[in-house]
Parts: sequence; C-alpha cells; structure tokens
Amino acid sequence: MVIAAVQRIPPGRLASYGQVARAIGKARAARAVGTVLGSLEPDDDLTPWHRVVNREGGISPRSDPFSSRDPAQEQAQRLALEGVDPGSDGRYCLKLFGCSDNEMRL
Repeated sequence: MVIAAVQRIPPGRLASYGQVARAIGKARAARAVGTVLGSLEPDDDLTPWHRVVNREGGISPRSDPFSSRDPAQEQAQRLALEGVDPGSDGRYCLKLFGCSDNEMRL
C-alpha cells in the first residue's frame, strides 16, 4: 500500500511520511512508511521514493552500506531534476511543492 500511494505522487510534488500514512489509512504509521521506503534501493526507478520528505521538509537520513553513493544526495539530485529545490535553510517547502492526501489515496 505504501508503494502504491507513493507512486501516485506527481513529478515535481512532495509528500511527508505522515501524509503517505494517512493516505493508506494508517495515520500513525509514518515511521513504518519510512521503513518501507528505506528498504528500497536508491536507484529504484519504479517507486518515486525521493518525493517523500519528513514533516519539516527535510531529507531523512538513509544508509546503504552496499553503495558508494550517498542516498540523501541522490534524493536531492532527483528532486532537482523535477524542479524541486530546497529553500535557503535546506528544507523543501511542503506548502509550495506538497501534494494533497487525496492525490495519493488509493
């Protein structure tokens, strides 16, 4: 369900982990959403995991011990390619780039 909801986030838009959780009917499962997305490979092109940020618009740290690439840097690069740039504080504006819960609802 998490993957299906995230796949509904349009290019150039963002959602928080909590929004994804609400969209799948599990409002208190934001950490579980993070766990599911954290288990994806950073080069996964089928699921736009990079469009999900924390509630403050920050990239949440992930680790991939089997890759020489930095997943946070990969996420920022993918967002930049979609025209989503962070503000001067390094955070992404969910008010500007955020999608609605309804857009993700299954």
